[in-house]
Formats: sequence, C-alpha cells, structure tokens
Amino acid sequence: MASITKKDNGKWLARVSFKDVNTGKFKTKSGSFKTKMQANEWARKLELEKDKTDLAKKDISFYDYYVNWYETFRITNVSIGTMNRYENVASMIKNYFKDERLIDINKRRIL
Repeated sequence: MASITKKDNGKWLARVSFKDVNTGKFKTKSGSFKTKMQANEWARKLELEKDKTDLAKKDISFYDYYVNWYETFRITNVSIGTMNRYENVASMIKNYFKDERLIDINKRRIL
C-alpha cells in the first residue's frame, strides 16, 4: 500500500510497502517529488509492478496458493477450530477447482 505525505519543505514523499520475495521480510521504497501528482503516479506504477510480480508470474494452482497463504500468514496462534476451518476451505477449493491455475480464475468462473 502506498502512503503519500507533504514534507515541511513543500515536496511530496511517496512510500510503498512490499514483501521481499526472497527473504520474506517487509520493506519500503520511497521517493521525493515536486508535485503530488508525480508522487501518485510513481506509487501507482510501483503498486502495479508489485501486483504483477506476485500473481501473474506465478504458475501456481489456486489450492496451492491458498494452502501456502494460510500456512505462512494464518497458522500461528490460532485455535483448533480455526485451523479446521482453514483445512475445510482448502478441501472445498481442491474439490471445486482441482488443479486450476490461480491466474486463470476470474469472477465468471466462480459464478
């Protein structure tokens, strides 16, 4: 997500947060601009690049993506009931979507 603020010197600071694919750590990239429009365009461009890198380049099934997501971000400090819910959803995804790639799924496919 991008954050744009005006500095005391009249310039605009744009900061974009992202997760490093190699290390798994969160990092930020920032830039200083004369106008707010320049800052917005720069941040929007980085956000689009970040989105393309995360999903469009991965050849991963929806099921594998979901399992990887909950094991990475949701498995710590959850109750047994919550863990069972994640596993039930994973099972439903596996039954409905089989090995369909994540980038091939859209809203029409779901409905």
